[in-house]
Amino acid sequence: MKKIASIVISLALVLCSFSAALAGDFNAGLTVSPVQDDSFTVTVDEESNDLLAEKKPVLTVGCPEDWEAAEVKIGGEDVGNVAVDAEAHTVSFTVEKGGTYVIMKVESEPEPAEPVMYTVTFLSEDGTTISSIQYEEGTSAAAIELPQEPVKDADESYTYSFKGWVPEIADVTADAEYKAEFTAVPVQSGDPDEPGNTDEPGNNDDPVTPSDPVPSDTDDDDEPAGQTRETEVGSAEETTGAAIAEPVELPFEDVAGDAWYREDVETVYALGLIEGSSEDHYSPEAKLSRGQMLTMLWRLAGKPETEAEAEFSDVAEGSYYSDAIGWAAEAGIADGTGNGNFKPEQDITREQLLTMLYRYAKQNGMAEEPAPELTFSDADKVSGYAADALRWAANAGILQGFGDNTIRPQNLVSRAQAAAFFARFAKLAEGK
Repeated sequence: MKKIASIVISLALVLCSFSAALAGDFNAGLTVSPVQDDSFTVTVDEESNDLLAEKKPVLTVGCPEDWEAAEVKIGGEDVGNVAVDAEAHTVSFTVEKGGTYVIMKVESEPEPAEPVMYTVTFLSEDGTTISSIQYEEGTSAAAIELPQEPVKDADESYTYSFKGWVPEIADVTADAEYKAEFTAVPVQSGDPDEPGNTDEPGNNDDPVTPSDPVPSDTDDDDEPAGQTRETEVGSAEETTGAAIAEPVELPFEDVAGDAWYREDVETVYALGLIEGSSEDHYSPEAKLSRGQMLTMLWRLAGKPETEAEAEFSDVAEGSYYSDAIGWAAEAGIADGTGNGNFKPEQDITREQLLTMLYRYAKQNGMAEEPAPELTFSDADKVSGYAADALRWAANAGILQGFGDNTIRPQNLVSRAQAAAFFARFAKLAEGK
């Protein structure tokens, strides 16, 4: 241990009432040890206890440059009034009695970082801001405050209901915008028996989302009711179309004699393209699935053989539609829905069905190009991928539209409508 005169002087200056003589006494009783393992000691002679207890002087000693905080103990007890001057590199503390004071470095806690904030904005369909709020990074999606559901006014053809926000609301990791999406429901118009409404009446409740065109030939609606006929019909040698069969007596009690689709159901049933949902029911209003549609087209084509297998994870080998989907995928008539899936049980939309018919028609010389532009009032709602197909279908008489001059391209296809589309397409194929 060595005596440090500068410490003694510092102590004397702090104790204004101390005399120079007393400072000499402190010089004899104050020692400082070297710093070791981020600590050192200061020993004060206990002979000065009475004076120290009375005056409680503040002792200032030097410390290493990297010290930002410290603690002082004597006899295992904390000493109060400890302060570190980082610029002067000193530690100060109150001395109330003699003894050995242990001064230890304390790692200072860093200042808490300012939270990172991001802005979450909700927009109406036209891009107008509904609300814009800042949230701390990492805020969960469930904690985001949703604005009041927006409303979209009805027009002549559709009423609209709020569907949700796109994209899906996620945890806060960056600035984000969410846009309102609406489901459009066609307005009921006309009487199913009126002339000019012979296409697909009775489907006015099918949802449409005109603001979100369906890519390729896919859609995301619910599973259908009813099933496609699975018995083998037709000759394998017929590859470009089936001859129109003679009408047969229908066993279905839910297909009325005066139903607009009666003759169409008779045609497709006679051709073996489709049969009932049960022995005595056809379920004309049930929806048609993607797998059912391609099975009908494959049978109309004469069940062409193919070495291709349906390489989709959701198309089971040996299922009634596996051969049809394998053939259609190889021929470029139908695409998958992404991620190795085909979604054969997913309901099909009008524009998807007509797109597949159009691709088949082009391959077999049944589609003349270019076809005239569509004149229906909702032609602007046709997805880009389906535009050529619907122009062709309308020009060929396969697509005839509703009585209110709409075609409702993104509505789902009912079994009655499927019969109408395929009966007309079969007649076109026969006349090729």
